[in-house]
Amino acid sequence: MGAFPAVSLEQAIQARDEARTMLKAGTDPSAARKAEREANMPQRQRANTLRLVLSQENALTIETPRQVLRLTPEQTAAVRSFLLAADPESNGHAPD
Repeated sequence: MGAFPAVSLEQAIQARDEARTMLKAGTDPSAARKAEREANMPQRQRANTLRLVLSQENALTIETPRQVLRLTPEQTAAVRSFLLAADPESNGHAPD
């Protein structure tokens, strides 16, 4: 149904009531939500996919639905240094 505060009490009550109605009709609400997510997955993936791949040689590849950008190890190191310097909470260290 969702986590508070993203889902209000009213929304949770409505979702509960819908789930009860589905159960009375003999439908598994969890299976119905899963099937709906799977049906919507390809559309959502095309719209929001961002894939980062780091090779063993430390070359970064950035893939979006419209473009593929391949960075050399030197460019990857420069981007990493920039990102670490831009984040004041990183203390110069990447997370594990």
